[in-house]
Amino acid sequence: MSVRYFTTLAFFTSFAPLFAQAPPMPLPPTVLAQREAEVRLPFPEKLIPFDAKTLSVKRLNGSWQIWVNNELFRSFGENRDDANDVTRTLQELYPQRWGRIGTDRTVVEYGLTLNNEQKLSAPQVAGFARLLIAMDLKTLKVERVRGMWCLRDEGNLLLNFGQHRGDAEQALAVVQKYGFNRIGTVGRKEAVMTYFTSNPDGLAQASATLPPAVSFQMQANAMTRTGIPLPQFGLLGQQKRVDPSKLEYIGEMIAIDPRTIELRNEGQTIQLVHGRQVLATFAANDAFAAREAVRAIQESRLTEYCQFGTAGVSFFLSNGQAPRKMPFHTLGHRFDPNGTRTMQIRGTWHVTDGSGRPLAPAGSREEAEQLKELLRAFGFDQLSTFTSAGKTAMTVFIKAR
Repeated sequence: MSVRYFTTLAFFTSFAPLFAQAPPMPLPPTVLAQREAEVRLPFPEKLIPFDAKTLSVKRLNGSWQIWVNNELFRSFGENRDDANDVTRTLQELYPQRWGRIGTDRTVVEYGLTLNNEQKLSAPQVAGFARLLIAMDLKTLKVERVRGMWCLRDEGNLLLNFGQHRGDAEQALAVVQKYGFNRIGTVGRKEAVMTYFTSNPDGLAQASATLPPAVSFQMQANAMTRTGIPLPQFGLLGQQKRVDPSKLEYIGEMIAIDPRTIELRNEGQTIQLVHGRQVLATFAANDAFAAREAVRAIQESRLTEYCQFGTAGVSFFLSNGQAPRKMPFHTLGHRFDPNGTRTMQIRGTWHVTDGSGRPLAPAGSREEAEQLKELLRAFGFDQLSTFTSAGKTAMTVFIKAR
């Protein structure tokens, strides 16, 4: 096997773009105007004014931050290099408007400039991308992959929008409206910013060299953000072998490495994060509780963070299974998984234990029933909670017996 094969494979496992290109020549304004008129977006764009001349990097509250228009644009914690790289990318793109797509997290961003006809258009530069990949606009589409709504083309899984189909459809429409055909990524260890950009020279240098069916399947298997897999009988973790194509998915499951969990000071709060994923939020004056939560995740070797339902229920798994232990000092409540019930409490649906004590909220009766079966399938029998400022900051269900 060639070195080039393994280089390409490394991209597929991270969904990151592969190479950077020289800044192309701009498209004629008439072409851009015609393209914009032909596409209707599912939702209004969330665009903010952007004055690139006001870009600055500051260190405030122990965090490296980018400021634009005298407002906080992005925080990077202790990562000064990524803050500088993103700043350089924004300077090269030199946008006048900035857009973001993503409901509970920003998945992809894009800058727009005013063309000769004073209409918004895509910048015709690559920016300071460490990695860049071409999109095949002819085969670009939205598809559900392992329970997640994704933007993909014939050979590549490009962006993962989680459970939000509308976000994926919005991204597709934005690409079509402005003629974006590249995805750039900035970040030295991991992606800290993913953005659309454009190259008018077409797709002559597309990055994928593996057969589409093979490369796409490799990418799907390497997804770190999927639905929680539910085969016909029991959960994936309880099966010896399950055909992935026959699985059903609910909620969202994100692979995490407990060794890379960190705390990020955001001024009024302390966020427990894994990369760009916020796992829990604590009050700024409750650093001790935040550190104890990190300790619990690491000592219990929690490797998946799961979210379910519109009420924001979250829990953790350990290698696809229910965690078996938590630190002794953690507050816990034992319950019989086979005795759980669903009921309304003050107008809100909950899953409760046999005595009616709430275990987790749900957005509807249907969600409550699904959550009840989910808890039973994993065999959870204890709820451990971490509190901050009198509120629950993080919950961990475990299987103690």
